Amino acid sequence: MEESYLTWLEQALQLCSDSSLGGSKLTQEKFNELAEQYRTFDENAKRQIFEVAENCLHGNTMYVYSCIFRYTGLQEFEEKMVSILLSGSYPVLQGCMLELQMKNDIPGHYREKRMLHRKNVDSLREAVGQDWTYIPAGQRDKNRVVIVTEQILSVLHAPTSAMFNIAYVLKKYLQYEVFVFSCPSDYHMTGTEWYMPVRMSSRSGAKGMRMDMEYLDEIIQGYQINMEAEDCIEQYGMMLATVQE
Repeated sequence: MEESYLTWLEQALQLCSDSSLGGSKLTQEKFNELAEQYRTFDENAKRQIFEVAENCLHGNTMYVYSCIFRYTGLQEFEEKMVSILLSGSYPVLQGCMLELQMKNDIPGHYREKRMLHRKNVDSLREAVGQDWTYIPAGQRDKNRVVIVTEQILSVLHAPTSAMFNIAYVLKKYLQYEVFVFSCPSDYHMTGTEWYMPVRMSSRSGAKGMRMDMEYLDEIIQGYQINMEAEDCIEQYGMMLATVQE
């Protein structure tokens, strides 16, 4: 049995490191075979697979687990990924990107996703060095609205269109001062942290810049903060200060 589970792990690692991976039919068929074989193992063999993997893979563990889970849907690998995400300590930008991967690739686990989000909020607050006091509704500036969004693409992109529609109505018909912050999750992960990680794009010509965005007969003002900017943490602080004003 020892040789069997070690052979299984060796084959899985070979598939995960294969540069031709990318969702081919042959790749999926090979992973399907591994999944069927994995289900025949007893609990001790399954435990040994994870022990060997975690002792030998070190920083590549999550990459391998996310690759195997992507193609097999094996629940044990899903649970291991969630456990590693919640127990790990990550730099703030990496933590935010891992949260995005968890949201995109791991179904359910809503409580755990909220827990990881809370960790990232606390990490960002510490990095920014600002801790704002809650402002009661009656004391807030009633004439100003700040919209914080992920991506700003073309109006053919449904979330972008929804953002513009909201900003347009607030400005034109309700007479609010409207300002939009675009904060795309575009940090470049190392390539060993997650298999085929998702990365959000936004306006390529607006990195770290104010934007005057034309929409119908109005100009919507905004600013884009990209994770790849060296001073993105300072820019996040600027955004939070703007919201708090």
